[in-house]
Amino acid sequence: MGVPIIRTLAEIDATVRKAMRGHGYAWGLAEEAGKAARWLASYGLPAGQVMAELASSNDGFGSEPQTRTCPLTQATALADRALALAEPITMTAEQPLLILAQMGRAADALDRAFALKCEAFQANIARNSLTITGQGDLLAPTSHLICRPAIPIPGSPASPAACAVDACSWETLCMLAERILVPASDLSRAGAGTALSDND
Repeated sequence: MGVPIIRTLAEIDATVRKAMRGHGYAWGLAEEAGKAARWLASYGLPAGQVMAELASSNDGFGSEPQTRTCPLTQATALADRALALAEPITMTAEQPLLILAQMGRAADALDRAFALKCEAFQANIARNSLTITGQGDLLAPTSHLICRPAIPIPGSPASPAACAVDACSWETLCMLAERILVPASDLSRAGAGTALSDND
């Protein structure tokens, strides 16, 4: 773990989005990752570490068929069904904080409440509200998780627009994001700038 650095929620969203695209995910899932990271960061949760771990433990998920479920795909698919969730769902979640983030975003969008319980933590999520308890490792790689509808209870609101991010995780994400950049060349430079003066 590196020293914490301060990044805005917008920076976290954009960098994670580009990093996941650089890692091989389609743009749609890359955007989901960026939004999930932003949600986690807004509550002071380790968004950078979650996404760096997703990239390191799921190399190639974005481009090749796999024998196991991608944690990002799993979390996004569950959130897509949030409106129809009427009974508890039990699952094995490799990265439970991804489930938390996507269900939190669903709670915000749908104005509904959900409860999550796993070995590491228990959480109650409602619109713009999170209550999380537990002493376990939030970054534990595998958890038996239960997700169910819940009655809204008061919780902490999202934090201001900037938060601390683990420096080593941020470096990993920035390196992945660089993969989508086009290398500089004479051709790429040819149309850069303008021949006109912008002086009035």
